[in-house]
Amino acid sequence: DTAAAAAAARSNKPLAERVRPKKLSELVGQKAFAAGSSLGRLLAEDRFPSTILWGPPGCGKTTIATIVSNSTQRKVVKLSATQAGVKEVRAVVDEAAKRRQFNPYSGTLLFLDEIHRWNKAQQDALLPHVESGLITLLGATTENPSFSLNKALLSRCKVVVIDGLTQDSLVKILKESMSNPSSGFPTNVDISDDILKSLADVSDGDARQALNALELAIEISRASHSPSSDLAIVVTAEIIEEALQRTNLMYDRDGEE
Repeated sequence: DTAAAAAAARSNKPLAERVRPKKLSELVGQKAFAAGSSLGRLLAEDRFPSTILWGPPGCGKTTIATIVSNSTQRKVVKLSATQAGVKEVRAVVDEAAKRRQFNPYSGTLLFLDEIHRWNKAQQDALLPHVESGLITLLGATTENPSFSLNKALLSRCKVVVIDGLTQDSLVKILKESMSNPSSGFPTNVDISDDILKSLADVSDGDARQALNALELAIEISRASHSPSSDLAIVVTAEIIEEALQRTNLMYDRDGEE
């Protein structure tokens, strides 16, 4: 555990990425993917359909896409609509067609993050291949698909609303992250349930923001803690407030950092 924690601490990945769930049983707070749900069964049977995940930032869209990717025998391709265009889609389609020639039962799953960033022409490039089943599309968006996606493409996809996380779900995520060896956290961190609940409340359903603030708060607390001390590393409400202020500055795209 010590080696794993040290390796995680050296990692440049943020906490939200280090502790991201990799299988459905680890997912917290999304009823649409609960055990026994229709989507859960389709996922277990590797029959997951073309789907658009719609929800606010930090609610778990990328996590769900990761779980779907880990659960399928299909070839998985991940693109961001902020960087990829028609050229990249054609390359994915060409590769999918070649695989299908060698194996008629092979499939390709395309995860397209921020799909609302694509214009009509870019979305139309996907349409015939989603319709034919050559490509299974898994799109993620923070925008209402009814307004941001072509109706033709939308009609061939299942839209799943991913809700912002509740206080209970966020507190559970925070607690599990602290005990996760991949977090890199020391084992002697002391943070009360009331403080975790307060952090969950101000994070407004956003697990990424809550985890980023928690990580920074623990790092602030560790900086003033003697390595030779047997006392716990105490995270106070004031330190959480300081961490939230810094985190919001770092991650507010519309603000002035």
